[in-house]
Amino acid sequence: MVMPAVPTMKVHLNVNVMLGFLEVDLIVPTLMNVGAALVITMPPALTTKVLLFVSVMLDIDECLNNSCHGNASCADNDGSYDCQCNVGYSGNGFNCSDIDECLASPCHVSADCANNEGSFLCECKNGFSGDGFNCSNIDECWTNLCHVSASCTDNEGSFVCECINGFSGDGISNCANIDECLSISCHVNGDCLDSHGSYICRCKTGFKGNGTFCENIDECLSNPCHGNASCTDNQGSFDCQCHVGFSGGGFNCSNIDECWSNPCYHNATCTDNEGSFVCQCNVGYSGNGFDCSNIDECLSKPCHLNASCADNEGSFDCQCNVGYSGNGFVCSNIDECLSNPCHVNASCGDNEGSFTCQCRNGFAGNGLTCSAFTGIQMDVQYSGYAGDTLEITCTITGPSLPSFERRNNSMILSLSARVKIENNDQVSKLFVRKTAKSDSGDYYCIASKGIDTINSSVSVEVKVIPVVAVSPLYVSATEGITVLDKCRNDACAGHELKKVERIRKSTIVLTS
Repeated sequence: MVMPAVPTMKVHLNVNVMLGFLEVDLIVPTLMNVGAALVITMPPALTTKVLLFVSVMLDIDECLNNSCHGNASCADNDGSYDCQCNVGYSGNGFNCSDIDECLASPCHVSADCANNEGSFLCECKNGFSGDGFNCSNIDECWTNLCHVSASCTDNEGSFVCECINGFSGDGISNCANIDECLSISCHVNGDCLDSHGSYICRCKTGFKGNGTFCENIDECLSNPCHGNASCTDNQGSFDCQCHVGFSGGGFNCSNIDECWSNPCYHNATCTDNEGSFVCQCNVGYSGNGFDCSNIDECLSKPCHLNASCADNEGSFDCQCNVGYSGNGFVCSNIDECLSNPCHVNASCGDNEGSFTCQCRNGFAGNGLTCSAFTGIQMDVQYSGYAGDTLEITCTITGPSLPSFERRNNSMILSLSARVKIENNDQVSKLFVRKTAKSDSGDYYCIASKGIDTINSSVSVEVKVIPVVAVSPLYVSATEGITVLDKCRNDACAGHELKKVERIRKSTIVLTS
């Protein structure tokens, strides 16, 4: 059973029971007398209630109910207790007040002291590291706190950032490039090039030096131009120009074919060379190629002596003379008699460059034509007017008598009462009486003997006398015109046409 509620304390007991050794903790009244009987209920595994008689000497812990200060600690003693102020406080234990430890400068010289309730804190200042009691300088420059274009200088407990040369700013967040070219003067033939934090004076192209002094470079000394170009050095530069006869920029030059523009005379040949050209007069011409005149080659007698030379424009022709064959430079005699050029009744004689044909005895002609008839002659006796008699005499020299033909509108002459032919030895005569206009035409005299024929002709025109009526006594008129006259009143009375006279030159005179 449990005792009525009284002040209790915890007691540790070792109990030796019949079933073994039992170790238990008991809560007993603080005022329990020695020898007091306790009834203990054993654990469920033990069903036996044991009555123990405990002999206990108990010390009272006054600290469980003490009057020490809240910032003090209680120390229980045998039959008493002590109150002692905690560290950081001062007093008798029943009254304790905070001690300001910082007044004694307990921290490092490079640390700050912070007094707390019952304690204090030492903390190294910025730029130092440690526990506050020992502080050492921090090298901030290791952490690259400065700008990338600034230099860092570490001091005791601090650092300094300063922009390097060529930059301006606070060194920490800003270092801007300084354009020195705004205040620096390079050479007049040099350029100022601002760089990151610096600058460069550099001579311009075509000049050499350190930029503060520059002098011209003669680029032509290094032969920069093409082999067919000329180099001209200028102040700070140079020019390449292709030679005459070449085209290009001077660094690359190619030959110009001047012949494409036909610079030569039209009777000359153009030959293009590397960088130039040549004009040469064609064969048969003389001159400088820009002006060419024809050469008369015939003056030098280039042809065969039996050939003729014909000068042409720029050339000449040699042609063998008649009677010779060849190319004009070599000519040989032609035997024309081989081709029988003469008449069958003639003989052929070949000569140097020619031949002769001669009629054989009994024949007459030029050898090309040979005839047994050696001549023919026709004579005409005729007034020319209709009604009169036409007489034609044909005389030949040869073995046959001649005959006559009249050819006018395909009409053939035939004998009649008006037409008569008389033959006497080698003479034939044709008579045509009472001629009419239809008797006009060509009259042929023809004589033949074998293959030989000879002929001749005369042209005859028959004119008709006009009929004219005239009044009063005479009138003149031209042939072919009919003159008509009528008598008026009594002008023609007692007159009649008695005589018509024909006068030559076709003038007609009429008388009464």
